[in-house]
Amino acid sequence: MMERYLKRILLLFLPVVGFGQSPYEKCTSLETALKHPLEVKILQLVQGSMDSIPVSITKLVNLEELILEDNQITEIPDFVCQMTTLKAIGLDGNQLKKLPESIGNLTHLEYLGLDDNQLTTLPESMQKLTKLLDLYLVNNELRVLPEWFGALISLETLWLSGNHLTKLPATFVELEALQSLLLTENNITSFPKEMNRLISLQFMNVFGNDLSKDQLEALRALLPNCEISVDKY
Repeated sequence: MMERYLKRILLLFLPVVGFGQSPYEKCTSLETALKHPLEVKILQLVQGSMDSIPVSITKLVNLEELILEDNQITEIPDFVCQMTTLKAIGLDGNQLKKLPESIGNLTHLEYLGLDDNQLTTLPESMQKLTKLLDLYLVNNELRVLPEWFGALISLETLWLSGNHLTKLPATFVELEALQSLLLTENNITSFPKEMNRLISLQFMNVFGNDLSKDQLEALRALLPNCEISVDKY
């Protein structure tokens, strides 16, 4: 819950309407947004009972941020993945069990929030999201990260707490832009040998994994400029 709270603080810093901008750039009502489809850049429909994403949102041809947290959504339709102006998608707290292969079409995506869903795998097409900066996958059902994961070369923030991971793929060390990594409460027993390649990593939390004191010391030796925490929060 603390992680969700921290992330909500981050969402407060999404762009807001400023002087000279349309008052409809950010909407919290789909009805209002559809009356001004060319002006809307941010659509935020949270804490509702929505069980599907309406196709009418495709009329918002300049939409950059789609935030649909804490609903009952079970899938991301392909038509959403054709909205290539999107830079941010927030779907925390829904009922997603898988992501569509078409998500790879969203090549301008910088933020993808998928905490508190039921995801078991990630589609191979995600490796095309090379502009992705922030990826949140806390409290899902992931058991492995795919070998292509290192292709997400722009990642700066990666939260993977509360899954069932036992290790990270060898390509993980290619995430040289990564700054913040949360791995709490998984089943990780080892790390790739070349973790020292994560030259930008500043903070890492490994609380609740199967790591020995010697392994932690070895990890700290590989990442001398990174704060490695074993605290719950």
